[in-house]
Amino acid sequence: MLSLCGALTRLLLYDFVIPSIPELTIFMKEQDDSTNELFAKLRSKMSIRTRARKPFSMKFEWTHTFGREYEESFEPLCNSPHDVTISYNHSYILISHLDNHRIQVFDLHSKLLLTWFGMEFPLGLCIEENYDGSNHDAVICASGNYGQRKIRKFDMKWVDEMVMDGSYTVSTYISNPSSQQPTPQPTTPSMLPVATTSSNVMIQELTPHIWMSSCYFSDPQGIAMRGKQIFVCDADAECIKILHADTGNLVEMITLENGPYDLDFTPDGKYLLVCETGYSANRIVMLTLQHDHTPADDNFSMRNVKSVDEKWKMVKSFGKRGLASGEFSWCRSLVIDPVSKHVIVSDCLNNNVQIFTFEGKYVQSFGDRGIFQFNHPYGICLNQVSSELLVCDFRNQRVAVFK
Repeated sequence: MLSLCGALTRLLLYDFVIPSIPELTIFMKEQDDSTNELFAKLRSKMSIRTRARKPFSMKFEWTHTFGREYEESFEPLCNSPHDVTISYNHSYILISHLDNHRIQVFDLHSKLLLTWFGMEFPLGLCIEENYDGSNHDAVICASGNYGQRKIRKFDMKWVDEMVMDGSYTVSTYISNPSSQQPTPQPTTPSMLPVATTSSNVMIQELTPHIWMSSCYFSDPQGIAMRGKQIFVCDADAECIKILHADTGNLVEMITLENGPYDLDFTPDGKYLLVCETGYSANRIVMLTLQHDHTPADDNFSMRNVKSVDEKWKMVKSFGKRGLASGEFSWCRSLVIDPVSKHVIVSDCLNNNVQIFTFEGKYVQSFGDRGIFQFNHPYGICLNQVSSELLVCDFRNQRVAVFK
């Protein structure tokens, strides 16, 4: 092709949907380095997805329920739902079920059950968006027996494959730990084994992971991310452990006065809000990182990991133990609405959801104890596209959705 000045111009047409990695490798080898670099930059830019965020309306209008529909259905879709999160790049809603030993995957838009995978006592969930630079998410999950729990990272591409194949992976229950481990087999929902908490049962996880954390957790609960750092609430240890997102290695710790149960960052990443519950306090604390802080090197060994409490300053706190509006019996989970700049908090023992401003001013609350209300609300999640609020109603065996 000739340009206006008469010079030759080469027009390259690229297919951005590459069927397989081997074909992509062959294609790249046929190009020169400069072309490869331009292709990589263009492909990265074109793959960036933006989503229009909407605030939660605070009307608390019920729109959907994941789980048992009480007398009208006997389908046990939920069994002690602990936490819920959303992968926007893959259009999935993920729900961890503590007593069912599994994580369920639902379609973000239709809310239909797509698949699930086995996990030993799964707790907190978090999504690392675009973790590989190609719009693929990873799910971060806490799981395991009490006192010996770890954090695991999974590639959502593996979940995509299960959805496409219509397959499932489950936790296999072995009555004799010394017996030979069975070969993993895909199974259908009707073939799933019944969960059990018997002490003589060993649970064999059949789920592949990218990495498993280098340290154990006593009671890992809420998980949040900032950059390449994963912040995990270890409630019984009364600290927040910080892992490196690429390796799962422990790099830092933040020690608190009471047990942290959930946490979230403000949209600018400058402040960390934490649900702190214990004998001396029941409140939301806001922390900020001091300017002179230098992030820990991921090459630290376990004995070199140090507490960085002096690096984190408590800016403010709000809430106290009580039954009145703006007070907590057990502040269990929180999520920040980046549009309305509200802090939404689930109160487990007061059986409600309360809303505050960033400054800690009480706005409103919703809910009470009952089968059509709440019975120990646990993890909450905000769908920033549909502006829906998802609430894990732990003892009502459901996840309720409100707009």
